[in-house]
Amino acid sequence: MSHAPRDTDALRQALAENRDEPEGPARNAGAELLVQQAETTGDAPLLVDTLLSPWGGECRS
Repeated sequence: MSHAPRDTDALRQALAENRDEPEGPARNAGAELLVQQAETTGDAPLLVDTLLSPWGGECRS
């Protein structure tokens, strides 16, 4: 996964892909990176989605 900030559509796609990964350290590391990237977008709902992502949560589609 890239360390560069992504646009919101790409981040949402990456969230969906990360949710499909098996639970474990790699999935958690991916989720943490997505949170960091979401923080750079200024999109609060997206940030909430990334924070809920490891548990399959989503505040909006």
